[in-house]
Amino acid sequence: MDSIRLVSGNDAFLKELEALRHDEYIKKMLDAGFSKTEIERDFPRGMTPYDFRTIDYESPDEIRVKYYADLSDKEILTRLHDRYSKKVDFASVETAYEKGMARLRTKQLETILFSFLVWLGISLGVYGLGYSAGWVINGFRQKQ
Repeated sequence: MDSIRLVSGNDAFLKELEALRHDEYIKKMLDAGFSKTEIERDFPRGMTPYDFRTIDYESPDEIRVKYYADLSDKEILTRLHDRYSKKVDFASVETAYEKGMARLRTKQLETILFSFLVWLGISLGVYGLGYSAGWVINGFRQKQ
Protein backbone atom coordinates (compact mmCIF):
# COMPACT_ATOMS: atom_id res chain seq x y z
CA MET A 1 0.00 0.00 0.00
CA ASP A 2 2.83 2.42 0.88
CA SER A 3 4.58 1.76 -2.42
CA ILE A 4 1.35 2.57 -4.29
CA ARG A 5 1.01 5.84 -2.38
CA LEU A 6 4.65 6.65 -3.08
CA VAL A 7 4.33 5.92 -6.82
CA SER A 8 1.06 7.82 -7.13
CA GLY A 9 2.78 10.94 -5.78
CA ASN A 10 0.61 11.38 -2.70
CA ASP A 11 2.06 14.59 -1.23
CA ALA A 12 0.77 13.92 2.28
CA PHE A 13 2.51 10.56 2.32
CA LEU A 14 5.76 12.07 1.04
CA LYS A 15 5.64 14.75 3.74
CA GLU A 16 4.98 12.06 6.34
CA LEU A 17 7.98 10.13 5.02
CA GLU A 18 10.20 13.23 5.15
CA ALA A 19 9.04 13.97 8.72
CA LEU A 20 10.01 10.43 9.70
CA ARG A 21 13.45 10.87 8.14
CA HIS A 22 13.85 14.22 9.86
CA ASP A 23 13.04 12.67 13.23
CA GLU A 24 15.59 9.92 12.58
CA TYR A 25 18.25 12.53 11.78
CA ILE A 26 17.39 14.44 14.95
CA LYS A 27 17.69 11.25 17.02
CA LYS A 28 21.07 10.43 15.48
CA MET A 29 22.31 13.94 16.19
CA LEU A 30 21.12 13.75 19.80
CA ASP A 31 22.89 10.39 20.16
CA ALA A 32 26.05 11.99 18.75
CA GLY A 33 26.06 14.55 21.56
CA PHE A 34 24.50 17.63 19.99
CA SER A 35 22.18 19.68 22.20
CA LYS A 36 18.55 20.47 21.28
CA THR A 37 19.41 24.17 20.81
CA GLU A 38 22.27 23.35 18.43
CA ILE A 39 20.02 21.09 16.41
CA GLU A 40 17.14 23.56 16.24
CA ARG A 41 19.50 26.38 15.26
CA ASP A 42 21.46 24.50 12.59
CA PHE A 43 18.99 21.87 11.38
CA PRO A 44 15.61 23.42 10.46
CA ARG A 45 12.52 21.27 9.88
CA GLY A 46 12.51 19.52 6.56
CA MET A 47 16.24 19.78 5.99
CA THR A 48 18.28 16.63 5.55
CA PRO A 49 22.05 16.25 5.95
CA TYR A 50 22.21 15.64 2.20
CA ASP A 51 20.65 19.01 1.38
CA PHE A 52 23.99 20.72 0.90
CA ARG A 53 22.52 23.80 -0.75
CA THR A 54 21.24 25.00 2.60
CA ILE A 55 24.39 24.23 4.56
CA ASP A 56 27.15 26.84 4.71
CA TYR A 57 30.47 25.08 4.43
CA GLU A 58 33.44 26.33 6.38
CA SER A 59 36.83 24.76 5.95
CA PRO A 60 38.67 23.57 9.07
CA ASP A 61 41.06 26.53 8.73
CA GLU A 62 38.14 28.99 8.60
CA ILE A 63 36.57 27.39 11.68
CA ARG A 64 39.92 27.52 13.50
CA VAL A 65 40.36 31.25 12.78
CA LYS A 66 36.71 32.19 13.35
CA TYR A 67 35.96 30.33 16.58
CA TYR A 68 39.24 29.25 18.16
CA ALA A 69 41.79 31.92 17.24
CA ASP A 70 42.54 32.69 20.89
CA LEU A 71 43.15 29.04 21.85
CA SER A 72 46.22 26.91 21.30
CA ASP A 73 45.94 23.42 19.85
CA LYS A 74 46.62 21.93 23.26
CA GLU A 75 43.76 23.95 24.83
CA ILE A 76 41.35 22.89 22.08
CA LEU A 77 42.27 19.23 22.58
CA THR A 78 41.89 19.56 26.34
CA ARG A 79 38.41 21.07 25.95
CA LEU A 80 37.36 18.38 23.48
CA HIS A 81 38.66 15.66 25.78
CA ASP A 82 36.85 17.15 28.80
CA ARG A 83 33.58 17.50 26.88
CA TYR A 84 33.51 14.11 25.18
CA SER A 85 35.48 11.87 27.55
CA LYS A 86 32.29 10.20 28.78
CA LYS A 87 31.06 9.52 25.22
CA VAL A 88 34.27 8.57 23.44
CA ASP A 89 36.94 6.11 24.48
CA PHE A 90 39.99 8.24 23.71
CA ALA A 91 42.40 5.48 24.76
CA SER A 92 41.23 3.21 21.93
CA VAL A 93 41.40 6.10 19.45
CA GLU A 94 44.94 6.91 20.57
CA THR A 95 45.97 3.25 20.40
CA ALA A 96 44.57 2.89 16.89
CA TYR A 97 46.35 6.09 15.82
CA GLU A 98 49.68 4.91 17.24
CA LYS A 99 49.34 1.52 15.52
CA GLY A 100 48.53 3.25 12.24
CA MET A 101 51.54 5.55 12.58
CA ALA A 102 53.80 2.61 13.40
CA ARG A 103 52.68 0.80 10.24
CA LEU A 104 52.77 3.91 8.03
CA ARG A 105 56.41 3.64 6.92
CA THR A 106 56.00 -0.04 6.08
CA LYS A 107 52.81 0.65 4.11
CA GLN A 108 54.50 3.47 2.18
CA LEU A 109 57.45 1.23 1.27
CA GLU A 110 55.08 -1.57 0.23
CA THR A 111 53.18 0.85 -2.03
CA ILE A 112 56.39 2.15 -3.62
CA LEU A 113 57.72 -1.39 -4.15
CA PHE A 114 54.42 -2.59 -5.59
CA SER A 115 54.27 0.39 -7.98
CA PHE A 116 57.85 -0.27 -9.08
CA LEU A 117 57.11 -3.95 -9.68
CA VAL A 118 54.00 -3.11 -11.73
CA TRP A 119 56.03 -0.67 -13.83
CA LEU A 120 58.84 -3.20 -14.25
CA GLY A 121 56.39 -5.97 -15.17
CA ILE A 122 54.66 -3.85 -17.81
CA SER A 123 57.99 -2.66 -19.23
CA LEU A 124 59.40 -6.20 -19.46
CA GLY A 125 56.11 -7.44 -20.93
CA VAL A 126 56.17 -4.83 -23.71
CA TYR A 127 59.86 -5.54 -24.35
CA GLY A 128 59.11 -9.28 -24.45
CA LEU A 129 56.26 -8.79 -26.92
CA GLY A 130 58.50 -6.71 -29.19
CA TYR A 131 61.27 -9.29 -29.01
CA SER A 132 58.76 -12.09 -29.75
CA ALA A 133 57.30 -10.21 -32.70
CA GLY A 134 60.81 -9.63 -34.06
CA TRP A 135 61.67 -13.32 -33.64
CA VAL A 136 58.49 -14.38 -35.52
CA ILE A 137 59.08 -11.86 -38.31
CA ASN A 138 62.72 -12.98 -38.69
CA GLY A 139 61.50 -16.60 -38.84
CA PHE A 140 59.41 -15.87 -41.93
CA ARG A 141 62.13 -14.01 -43.80
CA GLN A 142 63.93 -15.89 -46.50
CA LYS A 143 67.51 -16.68 -45.78
CA GLN A 144 69.90 -15.72 -48.51
